[in-house]
Amino acid sequence: MSTRPDPAAASEHQAASDQPDPTGSEALSAFGVSMADVSGVIDETSRTILSLKEAFAALDQDARATLDQSRSILAVTQQTQAHSQSAATAMTDADTALGQTGQDIATLVKTVGAMQGQVGVLLDALNRVGDMSNTIERIASQTNLLALNATIEAARAGEAGRGFAIVAGEVKALASETANATLTIQGLLTEIRGEGDTLVNLGETAAKAGDEVSQSTGHLSTLVQGMSDAISGMSRSSVEAARDAGEIQQRTEHLTEQVQTLSSVVSTSSDQLDQSAAQISQTVDDADAMVVQAALDGAQTRDGVFIGMVQSARDEIMAAFENALAAGDAQLEDLFDEVYTPIEGTNPQQVMTRFTALTDRLLPPIQERVASQHPDIVFCAAVDRNGYLPTHNQKFSQPQSRDPDWNAANCRNRRIFNDRVGLRAGQNTKTVLLQTYRRDMGAGRFVMMKDLSAPIYIAGRHWGGLRLAYRIASDS
Repeated sequence: MSTRPDPAAASEHQAASDQPDPTGSEALSAFGVSMADVSGVIDETSRTILSLKEAFAALDQDARATLDQSRSILAVTQQTQAHSQSAATAMTDADTALGQTGQDIATLVKTVGAMQGQVGVLLDALNRVGDMSNTIERIASQTNLLALNATIEAARAGEAGRGFAIVAGEVKALASETANATLTIQGLLTEIRGEGDTLVNLGETAAKAGDEVSQSTGHLSTLVQGMSDAISGMSRSSVEAARDAGEIQQRTEHLTEQVQTLSSVVSTSSDQLDQSAAQISQTVDDADAMVVQAALDGAQTRDGVFIGMVQSARDEIMAAFENALAAGDAQLEDLFDEVYTPIEGTNPQQVMTRFTALTDRLLPPIQERVASQHPDIVFCAAVDRNGYLPTHNQKFSQPQSRDPDWNAANCRNRRIFNDRVGLRAGQNTKTVLLQTYRRDMGAGRFVMMKDLSAPIYIAGRHWGGLRLAYRIASDS
């Protein structure tokens, strides 16, 4: 077993730490603190650069999306330009066709008017024929009467008038046929007059419709001309839009190239900074390991006092776990439960395990005593291998409020701390692990801290570790 300082002699060790350090461990500790401070600043800068990197990545995506949109706009404007030109051509053709249609309709109206006039002349001629027919009818009637008288006189004349009677009969027959023909002619004239009137009415209707169509065609031609002018204006606008879209595309392409260049520079800087941070962190870890080794080898240092405290308290906790197992107060598998059940309504998230109730009974007496042994101690709390801290010091175990920021600072029990420091503390299997780090206290304020962790074993299995965090002395 490695030698460790006696916690009962803390004041004695503290006094000894004020004396010259022949091993140089205090100087090494101070170096580690300075490097940790630098590492913290680099980490903060790295996070800032990472945010900048992410912002540039998002900007690059936006720029690419904008470029795609500008290309789409250019394509649409070019297509619109082509369509508007086609529409302008079509409207010109339509205007020409409407003009020709108007001319054809005007010609048709004139033709219908001429036909209407000819029908009127024909009706006048038919009226005259009707008058003549009436005259012939009267003559036939008179001839028939004369033939009748001639027949009567021929009968009176006896044999001498027989030939005259024959002539009179023929004249009578002729008069009868003439009368019948006249009646037929009058019937036909009546029908012809009806058809003529119909033609006249149709001609008037056609002429009226032709006038209306001509007027409508003229109005439509005016509308088409207006549409043609509008489309021509659209065509000119689309040409200008296409030109502007082309300029936007060129500028967007240039902007995209610049963003990609800046993103590449930021990404390279971020990678280089991460490498530097990793190297510095390793240097800090090496310095902390040498400080611990010096203390374990018997060097009288300030860190040695706290190393003794954390080891002694760790031994008490392991004994308490073993006694609980022996007494049947806990089952071994329950102590290694890694099913973290969220506590509803907590922010930040708090969780429970099957061993949380047991640690609430066993750990406070030990942890609270150690936390009160030195004014620079910030906390003393055990965590499992995953960084889960079931039972914290009383001052960090307040009931949660509605303020997440206040909860984050004052309700730190039942939470999983899987950051670099917290996870290394829970997974450490070395005798003691010392971590010097720059702790963010909020509102832009940082405090240099040291975190000691000693591994906790239960029934020979690594359960986690006991963390002891303390402030760095002003003379360190």
